[in-house]
Amino acid sequence: MMTERTGVASAGFWIFDNSVVALETPTASIEVTRPQEIDLYTRMFEHVKASAAYGAAARALIIRALGDLLSATSRNIDRQLADTTALTSSSSGI
Repeated sequence: MMTERTGVASAGFWIFDNSVVALETPTASIEVTRPQEIDLYTRMFEHVKASAAYGAAARALIIRALGDLLSATSRNIDRQLADTTALTSSSSGI
């Protein structure tokens, strides 16, 4: 499920009409207006977009992730039930 990425943004950002890039960090809101900096964010977005899944491939990826999550949850519940049963059996002298 891992996809190699050529660039990762350090904070979420939004590009508005190639005239402003807005960033949100935990401590500040930043607006970038220098054309060379906007170009950097545009290139970063293109790298991220190239590694994205779309359409049927995206749905398949989500379905696989949900299946993995359900499977892991089921295994965890089974373990907890086994642990509870073992504790109950040992405390009742069975």
